[in-house]
Amino acid sequence: SLAPEAAEDAAASAREDRVEVFRFAHMPKPRASVRRGDPREPAALARVIPPDQYPVLVQPKLDDMRLQVDKRGRDVRAWSEGGHRVDLEHLAPTVYAEIQGMDKKEFAVDAGAQIFLRGKPLGRSEVAGYLQGREFDPEYDRGMRITAHDLLALDELDVHKRPAYNAYTGLLTVGETRHFHIVDSFEAKDAEDMLRRVETVRSMPGSEGAVVKTGDAPYSIAGGVSRSWWKFRNEADLWALIVAKTPVEGARAAWNYVGAVPGGPGGRLVPLGRTF
Repeated sequence: SLAPEAAEDAAASAREDRVEVFRFAHMPKPRASVRRGDPREPAALARVIPPDQYPVLVQPKLDDMRLQVDKRGRDVRAWSEGGHRVDLEHLAPTVYAEIQGMDKKEFAVDAGAQIFLRGKPLGRSEVAGYLQGREFDPEYDRGMRITAHDLLALDELDVHKRPAYNAYTGLLTVGETRHFHIVDSFEAKDAEDMLRRVETVRSMPGSEGAVVKTGDAPYSIAGGVSRSWWKFRNEADLWALIVAKTPVEGARAAWNYVGAVPGGPGGRLVPLGRTF
Protein backbone atom coordinates (compact mmCIF):
# COMPACT_ATOMS: atom_id res chain seq x y z
CA SER A 1 0.00 0.00 0.00
CA LEU A 2 1.10 3.57 -0.68
CA ALA A 3 1.81 6.24 1.89
CA PRO A 4 -1.48 8.15 2.43
CA GLU A 5 -0.39 11.44 0.82
CA ALA A 6 1.26 9.61 -2.08
CA ALA A 7 -1.86 7.49 -2.57
CA GLU A 8 -3.93 10.65 -3.04
CA ASP A 9 -1.42 12.05 -5.54
CA ALA A 10 -1.21 8.76 -7.46
CA ALA A 11 -5.01 8.48 -7.60
CA ALA A 12 -5.27 12.04 -8.95
CA SER A 13 -2.55 11.40 -11.54
CA ALA A 14 -4.25 8.19 -12.70
CA ARG A 15 -7.71 9.79 -12.78
CA GLU A 16 -6.45 12.73 -14.85
CA ASP A 17 -3.94 10.58 -16.76
CA ARG A 18 -1.46 13.39 -16.22
CA VAL A 19 2.00 13.68 -14.65
CA GLU A 20 3.13 16.76 -12.79
CA VAL A 21 6.57 17.45 -11.34
CA PHE A 22 6.49 17.00 -7.53
CA ARG A 23 3.30 14.90 -7.66
CA PHE A 24 3.82 11.20 -7.04
CA ALA A 25 2.51 8.81 -9.71
CA HIS A 26 2.11 5.03 -9.87
CA MET A 27 5.17 3.17 -11.15
CA PRO A 28 4.11 0.26 -13.38
CA LYS A 29 5.49 -3.22 -12.86
CA PRO A 30 6.60 -5.51 -15.70
CA ARG A 31 4.84 -8.80 -16.34
CA ALA A 32 6.66 -12.01 -15.49
CA SER A 33 7.86 -13.93 -18.53
CA VAL A 34 8.24 -17.28 -16.73
CA ARG A 35 5.37 -19.09 -15.06
CA ARG A 36 5.96 -21.20 -11.95
CA GLY A 37 7.57 -24.49 -12.89
CA ASP A 38 8.71 -23.38 -16.35
CA PRO A 39 12.41 -23.30 -17.30
CA ARG A 40 14.02 -19.97 -16.37
CA GLU A 41 15.57 -18.99 -19.66
CA PRO A 42 15.47 -15.86 -21.85
CA ALA A 43 13.64 -17.79 -24.57
CA ALA A 44 10.56 -17.53 -22.34
CA LEU A 45 10.32 -13.87 -23.39
CA ALA A 46 9.91 -14.85 -27.03
CA ARG A 47 6.99 -17.10 -26.09
CA VAL A 48 5.03 -14.45 -24.16
CA ILE A 49 5.64 -11.29 -26.23
CA PRO A 50 3.15 -11.16 -29.14
CA PRO A 51 4.73 -10.58 -32.59
CA ASP A 52 2.71 -7.38 -33.06
CA GLN A 53 4.47 -5.77 -30.07
CA TYR A 54 7.75 -5.35 -31.97
CA PRO A 55 9.89 -3.32 -32.17
CA VAL A 56 10.69 -3.36 -28.45
CA LEU A 57 13.20 -1.69 -26.16
CA VAL A 58 15.48 -3.98 -24.13
CA GLN A 59 16.98 -2.64 -20.91
CA PRO A 60 18.93 -4.22 -18.03
CA LYS A 61 16.81 -5.07 -14.99
CA LEU A 62 18.96 -3.48 -12.34
CA ASP A 63 18.98 -4.77 -8.77
CA ASP A 64 18.03 -1.32 -7.49
CA MET A 65 15.59 0.47 -5.21
CA ARG A 66 12.88 2.04 -7.36
CA LEU A 67 12.54 5.82 -7.04
CA GLN A 68 10.64 8.68 -8.61
CA VAL A 69 13.09 11.58 -8.86
CA ASP A 70 11.78 15.07 -9.71
CA LYS A 71 13.68 18.33 -10.27
CA ARG A 72 12.56 21.94 -10.64
CA GLY A 73 15.36 24.48 -10.56
CA ARG A 74 17.52 23.48 -7.60
CA ASP A 75 14.68 21.74 -5.77
CA VAL A 76 15.12 17.96 -6.00
CA ARG A 77 12.66 15.49 -4.47
CA ALA A 78 12.45 11.70 -4.45
CA TRP A 79 9.90 9.06 -3.45
CA SER A 80 10.18 5.32 -2.96
CA GLU A 81 7.95 2.96 -4.94
CA GLY A 82 5.65 2.95 -1.93
CA GLY A 83 5.32 6.72 -2.01
CA HIS A 84 7.54 7.52 0.98
CA ARG A 85 9.75 10.59 0.67
CA VAL A 86 13.45 9.76 0.38
CA ASP A 87 15.86 12.31 1.85
CA LEU A 88 18.55 12.39 -0.83
CA GLU A 89 19.83 15.73 0.42
CA HIS A 90 20.86 14.18 3.74
CA LEU A 91 21.59 10.55 2.80
CA ALA A 92 23.02 10.97 -0.72
CA PRO A 93 24.26 14.58 -0.86
CA THR A 94 26.78 13.87 -3.63
CA VAL A 95 24.25 12.74 -6.25
CA TYR A 96 21.71 15.24 -4.87
CA ALA A 97 24.11 18.14 -5.56
CA GLU A 98 24.89 16.74 -9.03
CA ILE A 99 21.19 16.64 -9.94
CA GLN A 100 20.77 20.17 -8.59
CA GLY A 101 23.54 21.38 -10.89
CA MET A 102 22.30 19.68 -14.08
CA ASP A 103 21.53 21.95 -17.03
CA LYS A 104 18.00 20.55 -17.43
CA LYS A 105 15.88 22.66 -15.10
CA GLU A 106 12.76 20.53 -14.79
CA PHE A 107 12.04 16.82 -15.13
CA ALA A 108 10.45 13.80 -13.48
CA VAL A 109 11.89 10.32 -13.99
CA ASP A 110 11.23 6.74 -12.93
CA ALA A 111 14.63 5.69 -11.64
CA GLY A 112 16.47 3.29 -9.35
CA ALA A 113 19.18 3.64 -6.71
CA GLN A 114 22.15 1.34 -6.27
CA ILE A 115 25.13 1.49 -3.92
CA PHE A 116 28.49 0.17 -5.13
CA LEU A 117 31.19 -0.67 -2.59
CA ARG A 118 34.61 -1.63 -3.95
CA GLY A 119 33.05 -2.06 -7.38
CA LYS A 120 30.27 -4.43 -6.32
CA PRO A 121 26.59 -3.50 -5.86
CA LEU A 122 24.85 -4.00 -2.53
CA GLY A 123 21.54 -5.84 -2.53
CA ARG A 124 18.30 -3.97 -3.01
CA SER A 125 17.25 -4.51 0.61
CA GLU A 126 20.42 -2.90 1.94
CA VAL A 127 19.98 0.11 -0.35
CA ALA A 128 16.35 0.44 0.72
CA GLY A 129 17.30 0.11 4.38
CA TYR A 130 19.80 2.93 4.04
CA LEU A 131 17.60 5.29 2.02
CA GLN A 132 14.62 4.72 4.30
CA GLY A 133 16.72 5.33 7.39
CA ARG A 134 18.17 8.48 8.92
CA GLU A 135 21.86 7.80 9.53
CA PHE A 136 24.30 9.22 6.96
CA ASP A 137 27.13 6.97 5.76
CA PRO A 138 29.87 8.69 3.70
CA GLU A 139 30.93 5.44 2.04
CA TYR A 140 27.35 4.72 0.95
CA ASP A 141 27.07 8.30 -0.28
CA ARG A 142 30.20 7.94 -2.43
CA GLY A 143 28.93 4.62 -3.82
CA MET A 144 25.39 5.82 -4.59
CA ARG A 145 24.30 5.68 -8.21
CA ILE A 146 20.87 6.68 -9.52
CA THR A 147 19.85 5.38 -12.93
CA ALA A 148 16.86 6.88 -14.77
CA HIS A 149 14.75 4.30 -16.64
CA ASP A 150 11.78 6.30 -17.92
CA LEU A 151 10.90 9.94 -18.53
CA LEU A 152 7.59 11.20 -17.12
CA ALA A 153 7.84 14.98 -17.49
CA LEU A 154 10.30 17.39 -19.09
CA ASP A 155 10.44 21.20 -19.16
CA GLU A 156 6.84 21.65 -17.97
CA LEU A 157 5.58 19.04 -20.44
CA ASP A 158 3.85 15.78 -19.45
CA VAL A 159 5.53 13.21 -21.72
CA HIS A 160 4.38 9.93 -20.16
CA LYS A 161 1.94 9.32 -23.05
CA ARG A 162 4.68 9.38 -25.66
CA PRO A 163 5.74 6.05 -27.21
CA ALA A 164 8.53 4.46 -25.21
CA TYR A 165 11.21 4.95 -27.86
CA ASN A 166 10.32 8.65 -28.19
CA ALA A 167 10.31 9.13 -24.43
CA TYR A 168 13.73 7.46 -24.22
CA THR A 169 15.09 9.95 -26.75
CA GLY A 170 13.80 12.70 -24.47
CA LEU A 171 15.36 10.99 -21.46
CA LEU A 172 18.77 11.18 -23.10
CA THR A 173 18.47 14.99 -23.17
CA VAL A 174 18.27 15.10 -19.36
CA GLY A 175 22.00 14.39 -19.23
CA GLU A 176 24.26 12.41 -16.93
CA THR A 177 26.70 13.07 -14.11
CA ARG A 178 29.20 10.88 -12.30
CA HIS A 179 26.48 9.41 -10.06
CA PHE A 180 23.32 10.01 -12.12
CA HIS A 181 22.99 7.83 -15.22
CA ILE A 182 20.55 7.04 -18.02
CA VAL A 183 19.79 3.34 -18.43
CA ASP A 184 21.23 1.58 -21.48
CA SER A 185 18.44 0.78 -23.93
CA PHE A 186 18.53 -1.22 -27.17
CA GLU A 187 15.86 -1.43 -29.85
CA ALA A 188 15.02 -4.91 -31.15
CA LYS A 189 13.01 -5.41 -34.33
CA ASP A 190 11.97 -9.04 -33.76
CA ALA A 191 12.20 -11.94 -31.29
CA GLU A 192 15.64 -13.08 -32.45
CA ASP A 193 17.03 -9.58 -32.13
CA MET A 194 15.37 -9.19 -28.73
CA LEU A 195 16.95 -12.36 -27.34
CA ARG A 196 20.37 -11.25 -28.55
CA ARG A 197 19.92 -7.93 -26.74
CA VAL A 198 18.70 -9.70 -23.59
CA GLU A 199 21.91 -11.72 -23.46
CA THR A 200 23.83 -8.44 -23.55
CA VAL A 201 21.95 -6.57 -20.82
CA ARG A 202 21.51 -9.48 -18.39
CA SER A 203 25.29 -9.63 -17.85
CA MET A 204 25.86 -5.91 -17.31
CA PRO A 205 27.25 -4.82 -13.89
CA GLY A 206 24.45 -4.61 -11.35
CA SER A 207 21.93 -6.29 -13.68
CA GLU A 208 19.69 -9.13 -12.53
CA GLY A 209 18.10 -9.75 -15.92
CA ALA A 210 16.23 -7.74 -18.53
CA VAL A 211 13.11 -5.62 -18.99
CA VAL A 212 11.47 -5.52 -22.42
CA LYS A 213 9.10 -2.67 -23.31
CA THR A 214 6.83 -2.28 -26.32
CA GLY A 215 8.38 0.54 -28.33
CA ASP A 216 5.18 2.36 -29.25
CA ALA A 217 3.41 1.96 -25.89
CA PRO A 218 3.19 4.83 -23.38
CA TYR A 219 4.24 4.76 -19.71
CA SER A 220 1.25 3.61 -17.64
CA ILE A 221 0.36 5.49 -14.43
CA ALA A 222 -2.84 3.50 -13.86
CA GLY A 223 -1.15 1.31 -11.24
CA GLY A 224 -0.43 -2.40 -11.18
CA VAL A 225 1.22 -4.49 -13.89
CA SER A 226 1.87 -2.94 -17.30
CA ARG A 227 0.48 -4.79 -20.31
CA SER A 228 3.42 -3.68 -22.45
CA TRP A 229 6.40 -4.50 -20.17
CA TRP A 230 7.94 -7.92 -19.54
CA LYS A 231 10.80 -8.97 -17.28
CA PHE A 232 13.31 -11.79 -17.10
CA ARG A 233 15.43 -12.48 -14.01
CA ASN A 234 18.74 -14.31 -13.83
CA GLU A 235 17.60 -16.70 -11.14
CA ALA A 236 16.75 -20.29 -10.42
CA ASP A 237 14.86 -22.12 -7.69
CA LEU A 238 17.06 -23.49 -4.91
CA TRP A 239 15.94 -25.02 -1.64
CA ALA A 240 18.00 -23.59 1.21
CA LEU A 241 18.00 -23.46 4.99
CA ILE A 242 17.70 -20.11 6.77
CA VAL A 243 20.41 -20.21 9.43
CA ALA A 244 20.30 -16.60 10.66
CA LYS A 245 18.55 -13.28 10.18
CA THR A 246 19.51 -9.68 10.81
CA PRO A 247 17.37 -6.54 10.77
CA VAL A 248 17.86 -4.10 7.88
CA GLU A 249 19.28 -1.04 9.59
CA GLY A 250 16.88 1.90 9.48
CA ALA A 251 14.10 0.03 7.67
CA ARG A 252 10.62 -0.71 8.98
CA ALA A 253 10.17 -4.41 9.83
CA ALA A 254 12.66 -5.64 7.20
CA TRP A 255 15.12 -8.51 7.56
CA ASN A 256 18.11 -9.95 5.74
CA TYR A 257 18.25 -13.76 5.82
CA VAL A 258 21.39 -15.90 5.68
CA GLY A 259 20.91 -19.07 3.65
CA ALA A 260 22.93 -22.29 3.45
CA VAL A 261 22.75 -25.68 1.74
CA PRO A 262 24.12 -29.10 2.74
CA GLY A 263 27.14 -30.57 0.99
CA GLY A 264 30.19 -29.15 2.73
CA PRO A 265 33.09 -31.20 4.12
CA GLY A 266 32.01 -33.44 6.96
CA GLY A 267 28.36 -32.73 6.25
CA ARG A 268 28.70 -29.06 7.10
CA LEU A 269 26.43 -26.44 5.55
CA VAL A 270 27.72 -24.28 2.73
CA PRO A 271 26.71 -20.60 3.15
CA LEU A 272 24.98 -18.96 0.19
CA GLY A 273 24.99 -15.36 1.37
CA ARG A 274 22.19 -12.98 2.31
CA THR A 275 18.78 -12.41 0.80
CA PHE A 276 15.57 -10.69 1.89
